[in-house]
Amino acid sequence: MGLIWFVGNFGSTINCFIFYQPNLRKNPCVMYLLASSASQFLTFNFALLTRMLHFGYNIQSLNILLWYCKIRFYFFYILVAIPRYYIIFASVDRYFASSPDIYWRQWSSSKIAMRLIIGSCLFWCLIYIQVIVFYQIQNDSCSYRNGVYGIIFSVYILIESGILPPLMMLIFGFLTLNNIRKSKRTIRPLIVGDVVRSGQFTGMSRKDLQFSKMLFNQICLWIILNIPNPCYLLYRTITMYDRKSSLRATVESFISNMSYLLIYLEFSLTFFVYTLSSSLFRRGGCSYRNGVYGIIFSVYISIESGILPPLMMLIFGFLTLNNIRKSKRTTRPLTVGDVVRPGQFTGMSRKDLQFSKMLFNQICLWIILNIPNPCYLLYRTITMHDRKSSFSATVESFISNMSYLFIYLEFSLTFFVYTLSSSLFRHEFNRLIRHKILPRLPSNTTLRNNT
Repeated sequence: MGLIWFVGNFGSTINCFIFYQPNLRKNPCVMYLLASSASQFLTFNFALLTRMLHFGYNIQSLNILLWYCKIRFYFFYILVAIPRYYIIFASVDRYFASSPDIYWRQWSSSKIAMRLIIGSCLFWCLIYIQVIVFYQIQNDSCSYRNGVYGIIFSVYILIESGILPPLMMLIFGFLTLNNIRKSKRTIRPLIVGDVVRSGQFTGMSRKDLQFSKMLFNQICLWIILNIPNPCYLLYRTITMYDRKSSLRATVESFISNMSYLLIYLEFSLTFFVYTLSSSLFRRGGCSYRNGVYGIIFSVYISIESGILPPLMMLIFGFLTLNNIRKSKRTTRPLTVGDVVRPGQFTGMSRKDLQFSKMLFNQICLWIILNIPNPCYLLYRTITMHDRKSSFSATVESFISNMSYLFIYLEFSLTFFVYTLSSSLFRHEFNRLIRHKILPRLPSNTTLRNNT
């Protein structure tokens, strides 16, 4: 899961960079692909990340806190559905763009794309309110309610995830191919002034054909990797009341986890599908002033400096706080010689608690002062080709300098953070001054020699 998370973040971020270029971002198909990549980035950093915490670090909050159970699956279904239907919209757009009829080609527009992108988000947010209502914790597992709703929800997921998307993608994919074939042999009258002349209808541009090829390959990958999950949900509903052996339950749990991982895997592979499918996409990465390395380095810095460190700090910080809370109420047997007596487990020592407090405050300071720099680097890469006024360039230069100064400021404040956070640190600092530094000062040495 960690590899999928890293590759997915890397790929979706680069997709956003390339699709946001001025020569691409106004194309309606690219707008759908850009929105899909952005929503995939959110999927990796919420849905997959919470799954990693649950299964990788054994944080069982999902099976304990009802509100977290409901909210997590609510956003999971939204974040998975949104990019799926953006790809469907892109398929429909390719059909309209390839149509020989000018009336249908007018439906392929950036205004319609923007309305559908925003409307789709609102639509799925409303549709999946049912998850907040009907999801519950049962048998130490966060799942939809058994009974009639369970059957209805499984059938709904099968249709919404397993039947409708591939069906729509394939239908409009073949219709687009049919339009492309027609455009190569369709002759339309060319009107110049009041004179009607015969002219060759050229059909889709080369750029649009490249987008169609990328989209078709992504659809094939989507069908292969997304179908297993709704099929498994339907199977689980059908066999809900069957008596299952421990082996069968283990196998079903493995299949369930794999079906969800395949969904994340499909999201993480979109960048590589686009790269292998389209020379235009590959050239898009190379058209940056600093080349592909400029994009990769900006993404690397954003992950290495802006995402991974605070993420790891927060994860292990909350895990540490959870352990401290548990240690206050956990009773362990106390062994004295060969006699076992009940004893209270005291948890971390006072010194360790002081160190944890110092570290927690430093993490908070780090997050506040270090995040601006990778955010600015991402912004600079995204707006690299934009025309900027002298005032805008001056403001950006000031922000750049300040973002680097914040990094040095965070380093310079660590001593004061430790001093304000920990009485132990202050005590040791006081001892160091009084017993190690002051006796070595020249004035004190001279005074001792004179006496």
